[in-house]
Amino acid sequence: MRSLDQMFSTVRTATVEAGHEMACAESPDVIAIDLSTTSSTAWTMCRVLKADPRTADIPVVILARDNNADTIAHAGYVGASIVALRDDDDTDQRDAAA
Repeated sequence: MRSLDQMFSTVRTATVEAGHEMACAESPDVIAIDLSTTSSTAWTMCRVLKADPRTADIPVVILARDNNADTIAHAGYVGASIVALRDDDDTDQRDAAA
């Protein structure tokens, strides 16, 4: 499976604020948020994006190690479009099963 970096032009940001600013400036086709950072930061990022009219319509993919019912339910609650599985072995891999 190829990584997101191999399939798409990707940009990483260190904070929710930086990610939100970049999304507003760049208007990407899709935003992938990796739950391997910290769950609270990932969920906050999704909520911030969906609350802003400039980014609310951009699809958000949550990259998770598992797609258990709680993760899927919370992803829907914060406005994510889909939960995709990421590679469990390599934290830098950022693979999506889509």
